Amino acid sequence: MVESTKQQHVSRLLIVVEDDASQRRTITEIMEAEGFEVIGCGTAAEALKYVENGRFGVAIVDLSLPDLPGVELLQEIRAISDHIRVIIHTGNGSFDSAKVAVNLGAFAYVEKLSDPAELIGHVHRAYREHLHCYASNLEAQVAQRIASLRESEARGRAIVETAADGIITIDERGIIESFNKAAEQIFGYTADEVIGKNVNVLIPSPDKERHDEYIARYLRTGEAKIIGSGREAEGRRMDGTIFPMHLAVSEVRLAERRIFTGIVRDITERKQAEEALLRAKEAAEAANQAKSEFLANMSHEIRTPLHGILSFARFGVDKALTADSQKLLNYFQKIDISAKRLMALLSDLLDLAKIEAGKMRFEFKPADLRTVLRSVENEFRSLLARRNITIDYSEPANEVRLTLDQNRMMQVVRNLLSNAAKFSPEGGTIRMNVNTHDEGVEISIRDHGVGIPEEELETIFGKFVQSSKTKSGAGGTGLGLSICR
Repeated sequence: MVESTKQQHVSRLLIVVEDDASQRRTITEIMEAEGFEVIGCGTAAEALKYVENGRFGVAIVDLSLPDLPGVELLQEIRAISDHIRVIIHTGNGSFDSAKVAVNLGAFAYVEKLSDPAELIGHVHRAYREHLHCYASNLEAQVAQRIASLRESEARGRAIVETAADGIITIDERGIIESFNKAAEQIFGYTADEVIGKNVNVLIPSPDKERHDEYIARYLRTGEAKIIGSGREAEGRRMDGTIFPMHLAVSEVRLAERRIFTGIVRDITERKQAEEALLRAKEAAEAANQAKSEFLANMSHEIRTPLHGILSFARFGVDKALTADSQKLLNYFQKIDISAKRLMALLSDLLDLAKIEAGKMRFEFKPADLRTVLRSVENEFRSLLARRNITIDYSEPANEVRLTLDQNRMMQVVRNLLSNAAKFSPEGGTIRMNVNTHDEGVEISIRDHGVGIPEEELETIFGKFVQSSKTKSGAGGTGLGLSICR
């Protein structure tokens, strides 16, 4: 049975339930003379309201009430609190009614016309039993609370001792009061070696010398630098080595005392990993820088003879046209196309090196995509016509405004058109379209080549990657799309 705290308190409060006002007053006066505080009621309903909200130890109940028989009120009271001792007081008693009342939990059954001393004796006895019951119950509660506290303490101690982080408590003077197993492993001290000492034995200079003043200032002004938050700090091991740690400090007030708990995590490995990562990053940047410089120098060395080849190729084309030699014209046109292709590849390599070295600069400006595509189309139209390849460009009727790097976009389209032409050896038509939709703009370039298997489409933006179906016999170094990554 669950009872309110009020109903479990010891009380000399007594309730008298008697419909006869004269008898109720007489009993009240007798009990008050015995030192009890008395509440009188004329009905069972009124009595139950008092019982539900009061702290009664004893109830004197008339057997015959106008709204409920006394034995039923007895059951109601016992249902509310079995700590209340109920004495049935009646002028029309019988053996059977007394038997029923006792069986239902009545403490005593007293005749009204008998000696008042009998009623007084039962009340005192009932109160003593109530008091004894209360004391026993209180003792059991205290024992249960102590057991619960011990269990909580043991559980808390187990958590502290098995925690991965060091847990240290100090008092307001900075004296160490507890030091868990993880703290022993972190600092190299045993608990017995540091408990009772100032916590500054775990702190390197110059913070060691300032620690006591920091605590004193906090206690005096409330100014906190660490308490209530976590930060990186330095610790000092028993062997004198200094190490980085993460420290979080909290405060608990116990009566007049203040206890500070520090949770320490050794972050030496994390710091070493961060330093290694930084060194690796610096090394990678240096390597990219060296590669970029190497490619720039190599590009310069290659471009010089390429410019000569292009000049002689254009000269040869002019001579072939003058001599009306189609065969010679074809030779020089192939030289011209290959040299331009190699020049474009060099530009791509330099751009990739700049991107990896973090030196690539993009110039994003609003532009009409139609202008970009029209410029590349005009550039390729005459060149591809010599190979019996035409470009079918369906230009959108309306302006397509985008923010882009115009040179990089032109380079991507050039690469796509060059690859399309390379895999159209029989001639034909390359179709270039622009589709606009809610999610953006799509440029589509289609040729009549063998295509790329679906399982290889994920790699088309890689450097020098080409389809397995186009590697043999077709030449080339890939799609050239990595520049748009």
